[in-house]
Order: sequence, then C-alpha cells, then structure tokens
Amino acid sequence: MKSKSIYFLIFLLIFTIEMFAQTSPLFRMKNSKKYITKAQVDSIAKANDNKVTYNFTKEDGVQVVEVELMKGNDAAAAGNQTFTRTSSAPRTGDSTGTAMTKPLIRQKSYKDEAGKDMPPAEFKEKVKSGKYASRYSIDNMSPEGSDVTYYLVPKEEAERNQATSHQEAKDNLLNVRLPEFKLVTAAGKEFKSSSLAGKIVVLNFWFTGCVPCRIEMPSLNKVVEHYKDRNDVVFLAPALDKPDALTRFLEKHAFNYQILAESKELNDQLKLGIYPTHLIVDKSGIIRSVHIGATEEIDKSLIASINKVSEAKP
Repeated sequence: MKSKSIYFLIFLLIFTIEMFAQTSPLFRMKNSKKYITKAQVDSIAKANDNKVTYNFTKEDGVQVVEVELMKGNDAAAAGNQTFTRTSSAPRTGDSTGTAMTKPLIRQKSYKDEAGKDMPPAEFKEKVKSGKYASRYSIDNMSPEGSDVTYYLVPKEEAERNQATSHQEAKDNLLNVRLPEFKLVTAAGKEFKSSSLAGKIVVLNFWFTGCVPCRIEMPSLNKVVEHYKDRNDVVFLAPALDKPDALTRFLEKHAFNYQILAESKELNDQLKLGIYPTHLIVDKSGIIRSVHIGATEEIDKSLIASINKVSEAKP
C-alpha cells in the first residue's frame, strides 16, 4: 500500500507541475488520435479497477496524457502502478473534441402496422407526420452489435400501450426484494449483491445500443456527483453487454455509475422489457422507487426519489 501511495503522490506532483504550464491537458487512449474528457478517463479507470497507466507527452507544445489499460501480469501487479513521462515528435492532423459512437447496430429493418417490410424513408416520413410512433425490438445481441427491428404504431395506440406497460412494470417491481445476483464489472472483477447490505442502491438497467440510455448519461452523472459524499448510496449500471464491449464504449462515453456486464439473467428475474429502467432499493433490499424509460430531468426525479427513500422510516 505504501508503494502504491508513493507512486500516486508522484503522479499528482507531476500532474500539478504540468498544470502550472498548461491550463488543462488533453487525454486520449493509447494508439488513438481522438481526445476524450477527464470524466471519461475516470469512468474507464473505475470500470477497470484503476488498472491503467498514464504516459505524458507533449505535442505542439500541448500536454497530452495517454491512457493505457493494463494487461496480463501488469494488471495483476496494479498495486505497483508506475507513471512515466515520455517525449515524442509533434503530430499533425489529430482530431479534437469528444467523439460519440453510433449505436452498436449491425442491421436495421422497418415494418408497417401489419408487420410487413417498408422502406426506411417511408417509415421515417410517417413518424415525422406526428400520426405514428415507432417501437423497436433488439435481436441477436453480441459484442459486435445487434439487429434492430422498428415497428410503425399509430400514435394514440402507442401512447396508451406505453402508459399501460410502464404502469404494469412499476406494479411488478415496487416493494419487491431485489434478487441476489453475482455479476462482473467491465474489468472482469466479480461483484456480489451481498456487498450492498445496509446501502441505498440506485440501479440503471441499460445496454450500449440503447440511444435513450446514452442520452441521459450526463444527467445520471449529475446524480452521482450530488451524492459523492454519501457512502451509503451506491450507483450500479447492469448492462446486457459483454465486458469488452463496455470497455470500448467507455473509451468514448463518460458514465460514472459502477458498470456491471452481462446482466440478462438478473433482468429476466425482474421481468424487465423497457430500457432504461431505474430502480431505487432501500437499505433492507426492497425496491421502493421505479422509473421506467428515459425522461426529461431524470436527475431531478432520481434525486427526489433517493431522498424520499433515505428519509423513510425502516
């Protein structure tokens, strides 16, 4: 532990010195030309149990920090992390800004009200008219992507169906004990539900190809920040994806929940069919609040619910 602390202090000293010379360094994954944010670096490090190394270099007079995930014996010896400074010739043509990935979708298909195939352009025009909505199903999920089928639904029918399905989902989940589970993190580390005893647990069920799930992540990060001084509130994000797909995703998206992989068995136990779904579990392990689907100001809704669960008498 002393060795790890010494290396961490050395890293902080180097980082502080660089900050005097430069307002803010640029970050990117090793062998990538796309810059990412410090928040994304933190997400990647957290998902990989801080088994990362940082290499410092300068390009065109600008401080650049390259982030590399440890592998094999290096990861096993993560307690003795080293932080090195390197130099390299300036490069040109590097892109700037945070890159956003497209959904991990291999194939899309579109169907009309009768379930027959229809051209994508015609499908989108009908949805744009305001008279129709669309629903989708995910098939053949794998790390390389998934197949998505979009269905055309009359808007009024879609709204009725959505309200009914959301209420049914809430009724099935409220006041139910969270099942025991054992999952792995994006770094492959085992995570057991038994470690959550005596904690308020906030869960976000999602997957990388879910566009609404990705859109609300900045709002969810605000919730984590709001409770950063509360050791009794834990944020978990069980995902349907495999660990390697999640690691690639986190290279380009900041998500500050503790991310768990391959949650299908747990999702099935809870009979989840709508994503994202948010659950708030009290300290005795009972689900006390349910938020179905992506909504505006989800951060405010979750904070209000967490506070209510926190204040409730056991």
